[in-house]
Amino acid sequence: MFLKAFYKGSGMEEEREGFYEEFSLAEVLSVLRRRKNIIFYFLILSLVVIMGLTLMKPPIYEAKSTILIERESNVLLFKDLFTVETGRWDQKFNSYVRMLHSRSLGRRVVKRLKLDASIPSDLPERERELRLSSLVGSLLSHLKVVPIENTRLVEVRYRDTNPKRAARIANAFVDEFIKFTVELKGESAKRASEYLTKQIEKLRKALAEKEKELQKYSQRKDIYYVTDKQSTIIQKFAQLNRAYTQAQINRVNLEARYRELLAKSFDQFPNVVKNPLIMSLKAEYSKLEAQYKQKAAIFKPDYPEMKSLRSRMEALKARIEKETRALGEEELKNARAKYLAALKSEESLRKLVEEQKKQIASANRSGIYYSSLKIEIKNLRELLAHLTKKQKESILSANLEGMRTSSIKVVDRAEVPLYPASPNKKMNLLLSLLVGLFGGVLLALVVEATDTSIKEADEAERIFKLPVLGVTPNMDNLNGQPEDGQPGEETLPESLYSSSVFFEMVKTITTSILLSSPQKPPGIIAITSSQPGEGKTTLAYHIAISMAGLGRRTLLMDGDLRRGSLHEVFGYSNERGLSTVLAGRLPIEKAIRPTRHSNLYLLPSGPYPPTPVELLSSDAMPDLLEKLSRSFRHIIIDTPPLIGISDPIILSRLAHKTVLVIWAGKTSRKDVMNSLSMLKKNGIVPLGLILNRMGFKGSGYRKYGYEYYGYGGYSSTHSTGG
Repeated sequence: MFLKAFYKGSGMEEEREGFYEEFSLAEVLSVLRRRKNIIFYFLILSLVVIMGLTLMKPPIYEAKSTILIERESNVLLFKDLFTVETGRWDQKFNSYVRMLHSRSLGRRVVKRLKLDASIPSDLPERERELRLSSLVGSLLSHLKVVPIENTRLVEVRYRDTNPKRAARIANAFVDEFIKFTVELKGESAKRASEYLTKQIEKLRKALAEKEKELQKYSQRKDIYYVTDKQSTIIQKFAQLNRAYTQAQINRVNLEARYRELLAKSFDQFPNVVKNPLIMSLKAEYSKLEAQYKQKAAIFKPDYPEMKSLRSRMEALKARIEKETRALGEEELKNARAKYLAALKSEESLRKLVEEQKKQIASANRSGIYYSSLKIEIKNLRELLAHLTKKQKESILSANLEGMRTSSIKVVDRAEVPLYPASPNKKMNLLLSLLVGLFGGVLLALVVEATDTSIKEADEAERIFKLPVLGVTPNMDNLNGQPEDGQPGEETLPESLYSSSVFFEMVKTITTSILLSSPQKPPGIIAITSSQPGEGKTTLAYHIAISMAGLGRRTLLMDGDLRRGSLHEVFGYSNERGLSTVLAGRLPIEKAIRPTRHSNLYLLPSGPYPPTPVELLSSDAMPDLLEKLSRSFRHIIIDTPPLIGISDPIILSRLAHKTVLVIWAGKTSRKDVMNSLSMLKKNGIVPLGLILNRMGFKGSGYRKYGYEYYGYGGYSSTHSTGG
């Protein structure tokens, strides 16, 4: 139980060891009933705080847009209709979801909606960039991207205090996402197109220079034809030049291919995409990921099965990346090798062409050179036409790549929300009730655990292994004013000991004391307590009245030679009493005072001596008690408290029985344990315990059956004097 665990951690184990058993459910319920005010006030506090914060919080509206991300297919390319994608598609789908929450997309939305208009334009570039970055971060913090399980649908949710702004931003994210993916898709093809454009510009410049050179040369040399002798050399030159041109074309193609691969990631390489091993590994990864998402709805991430799945997924992902990198590096290496080989072949043919040019020049420098210029111009034109064709194909490819992203479609555009999504007043009300209830119960148990006082009779019996002789209620005004202010009259009103619930309980205590030894009831009874103010004097007084009411001659002795007060209760002075008798200055007959209760007599404490212990421990004390026992059936001794002095120990050893009074709900277990330990060390076994000042609604009353007398409605605010 909670209380038992609390004590083990609070350093009170020794106090409780051997005396305290684990609480039962009924006892816990009793604790909660007793501490119901704590639970109630904590519940009210929880309601006030949580609902107050809820009402103070501004309403937050959530706009939601839904998009469909289909598998990519290009209807213009027949081969793409039959392209099989497994794990690669799942990977792309997850990438798209992550892209929706990217900062680059957030910047596009900020510019689209002109949300950065609030940033002053005259700020330094660094300061403006910091503010823009903060604005993008704030925008993304209110965005939530939620893939719908087992579908290709994705919900784009945005929360804002303004419902119209929430819908506008949610739609802007979707629109910019579609544009962003279109642009991103054709980026690699655009790079290849840009490279070809640069090559075409260079060729056009080279062709223009050659044409100008041919024109100037023919005008300068007046060349209009070439002789038949030159046909063999020119034919050979033409063959070499064609081969050289073809080598240039091959080199340009391979170089374009190599540069295109450099612009792509390994997972986009053709041999990686079509590799059976990669495809199977990605398919297996997709299955594991689906299993993980399905089980994530049931188990926590630290669940062993979830850890195992995550470990397998990470291992599989690492292998996919390893195989992808290996295949990609191999393809890139092959492309580079082919490109370098083509470049070397081109260089070799160029040297042969240069050598053939020299031969032509030596044979017929004028005519052959003229023809060679014409051939070079023709070859340059062919090369230019080829590159122009490749450029158009690259542009077309880029456009087709962009058309692939058209498979991202808007299913539902965000509408202006009518009701706020937060705060949820009903949920917060339920939460405040739960927090208040459980927190109140916990606080009640903590208070109970830290309260070491004795509160109920069965608790006292269980802890101290002593019988509870009875309980008395919590009542005020037991020490009433004298009726006429005359000495010799009790200061307690008659109703308190004639017919009240208090005196009925005192009668029960008296009966318990007398029945403790039915054959020979105890004659001398010491009434003591652990601390001052626990009501032992009042109880001694009423027990004496109760015994006298049974027709038994009873003496009430004030054994407190330090702070005796019974003379005040009966309205007598304290000039003669027990101390004067023990000191030998007065005979016992003159010290005993009669009361208006028949059979009841009082022996006050007398003047307070400087050394009470010496008087009580002298031989005169037991002799006095023996003499009094011959005159009185019962002697009730009101002793001082046990803690701190030895007077009550002396009196308890002389008494036949000792009764320990406990202030219910006030006296700590430790004090009672110390008192019992002191009595035990001196060979005194208490007759039992009396629980004084107990709340009338405590379970201890029901146990002793006091509701029978019809006092269940008596106010629990009264307290016992003494």
